[in-house]
Amino acid sequence: MKQNELLEKIRKSADNIPVPHKLSPDHILDGLEDVAKEKKSKKRPYWLRYGGVAAAAGLALFVTLGILSGQNSRNISRENRSSYAAESYEDIYKEIRKIEKQRKEEFAAAGGEMVAETAAGAEAGAETEISKGTGDYSQTNIQVQGVDEGDIVKTDGSYIYSLDPGEGCLTIVAADKEKLKKESQIQGILEENGSSEFGIVQEFYIWENKLSVLATNGETTAAVTYDISDKARPVKIGKVIQEGQYLSSRRSGDYLYVFTERWTYEKPRKMKEYIPEINGEIMAYQDIYLPDHVDHTSFLICSSIDLNAPSETTDQKAVMARGDNFYVSTDNIYISAEKYDYQASQYNYTELIRFSYNDGKIVYQAHGLIDGTMLNQFSMDEKDGFLRLVATLHYSKGESTNSLYILDPQLEVVGKIENLAPGERIYSARFMGNTGYFVTYRETDPLFSADLSDPQNPVILGQLKIPGFSQYLHFWSQDLLFGLGQEYGLPEEGGNFKGLKMSMFDISKPADVKEIDKLVVKEYENTPAWYSHKAILISPEKNLIGFAVNKYLPDRTWSNEYVIYGYDKNNGFYKKAELPCSQGENIQFVRGLYIGDYFYVTGRREIQAFTGQDFQKCGSLTW
Repeated sequence: MKQNELLEKIRKSADNIPVPHKLSPDHILDGLEDVAKEKKSKKRPYWLRYGGVAAAAGLALFVTLGILSGQNSRNISRENRSSYAAESYEDIYKEIRKIEKQRKEEFAAAGGEMVAETAAGAEAGAETEISKGTGDYSQTNIQVQGVDEGDIVKTDGSYIYSLDPGEGCLTIVAADKEKLKKESQIQGILEENGSSEFGIVQEFYIWENKLSVLATNGETTAAVTYDISDKARPVKIGKVIQEGQYLSSRRSGDYLYVFTERWTYEKPRKMKEYIPEINGEIMAYQDIYLPDHVDHTSFLICSSIDLNAPSETTDQKAVMARGDNFYVSTDNIYISAEKYDYQASQYNYTELIRFSYNDGKIVYQAHGLIDGTMLNQFSMDEKDGFLRLVATLHYSKGESTNSLYILDPQLEVVGKIENLAPGERIYSARFMGNTGYFVTYRETDPLFSADLSDPQNPVILGQLKIPGFSQYLHFWSQDLLFGLGQEYGLPEEGGNFKGLKMSMFDISKPADVKEIDKLVVKEYENTPAWYSHKAILISPEKNLIGFAVNKYLPDRTWSNEYVIYGYDKNNGFYKKAELPCSQGENIQFVRGLYIGDYFYVTGRREIQAFTGQDFQKCGSLTW
């Protein structure tokens, strides 16, 4: 952009906006010569590209914020302030400069160097329920019924939609039993975000006759929506460009909620360098929130998009914060990010902010914090307005303990159990009604059960200690809890890896949980289902448990397989099929799904069809 064009844009955006004199167009003109000497762009490191929300009326957002250090950082009160909304652009600018100065002083005092700020690890009614599909076809394995999550493969019962994230193309395939036909392919999705360089298409959604794809290049995120009424000729009907690296998203009803994280570099010279933009327009300062003790110059941005009008946002809000994990109930959204206070003996904690939603509108409501940090979205759950969560607290001397907290609607802690399983950390968690289950691990796998019926007085009901640990928990029925994880030997046995482990727990008596069945498969040495719930297919109705694995063979070679198991209460787990995947495929991109009596295994460039009873291959399609 030429200097005069840039100045004109700045003048227009600055009309009727109180900004610091140093950011006025005339002052910026004086500094343009210096700006020209700087790098034209500062790209994010390659590994930051892959960052990895939604709800209907009455939805609320809880955001947990990140911190590096600082005295009194756990004091979250703000006098004479009913909200955390910025009062002007100058208010935001001052916060950024204050943070920069504070960080420099802290690093100088520590004798260190300034380091680049990096992205955080990449995010049911009031409670988690047993997953059930709405038709005779599988759906993405989600946490909460009624709140959809994006994925790289989906089906609507007639078509299979398969995404190649790196290539930026999505293929639509008609699936009529064993007959597979490529209907169309949407290409050029990465270019919708301005450039395909360093880009990746993260995931997509299907809603009625609309398909929404989310792509990011680390600097901006594009939500591109297509009309797929004619599957052979998808038509783009809208696009929203939101600044920041993609973090997560959700869909509830007609609304898609998109979360990104946007960095502000040192010494911003122009308003667009420190105020987030959506569709090329800077956000209003009233929509930007400044929590107490802000010490990150990044913004966590949330926008809501009506899929019936997908060229613009319904609303948008930003917080000077960061985000890790996203849990979304039908009423609330929770986002967690780890905070640190290295001056304290127990140095990690989590801060929360709540926004209410009504038909896509966002209003600030509450703010709170807890000690420790959470593993993932399944560490959180909400029931009757209370937030229940489990967290691991680390100490400066290398020790750790675990805690269970219950917070009220104002995010004040009303009940807690602390100092659980010293020296261990949480590996998985799941909640059902008034009961919570979570797994910690160091040498054995304690599965804790907790009574949460009285928010002010949670009680540990029992703990079951067994070898290994479960990394994912899923309710198989009201009385059975499925666990997928790893088996390790006891310390006296050397503590070595023994294989992938499937467990079934009897939870009919929460105070006396029993592992009634388990299966350990030594040759299955890796599965993406350990780390992503979307990579596992679980259908108690169809008696299916499916996931991709790296299998280590006796001749010391590796094989990619999609394995399917069933469960019988009398005989335990049993293998139904071991289906070959493309040996050149990365198994994190492999999904299994069913439509009626047929089963399909998908990769980035192929689909295989199998009969649903004996899993005999009956069709395939490559592109």
